[in-house]
Amino acid sequence: GDGEPYTSVGWPYRYSGTKSFITGNIAGSAYRQRNVFLYPPQSESNEMCKQDNPEVVGEGECGKNGNSLVFSADQAATSCSDNPALAGNIDGPFQSQFGPLYTTTEL
Repeated sequence: GDGEPYTSVGWPYRYSGTKSFITGNIAGSAYRQRNVFLYPPQSESNEMCKQDNPEVVGEGECGKNGNSLVFSADQAATSCSDNPALAGNIDGPFQSQFGPLYTTTEL
């Protein structure tokens, strides 16, 4: 990179200043995870805010309100193994904004 914060073509909110947290839950052989990202408002000097119809995802006002994204992953142990190298592995779909992605996690 060039040291500048990443700018997305499809997401008008700044990545710099983003706050995030992860929550997880284990129930039996299943693991549930949610990644929550909180984005600050767009800069009022941002060109997107100066347009006649500024781009805002959801409700809010450009330059005044931020936004959030939640990524979900629900995984389960699909096979058991006595092999220590495989112990604790779970897999399943991660629901991203781009569609489901297959993931594997070692607990």
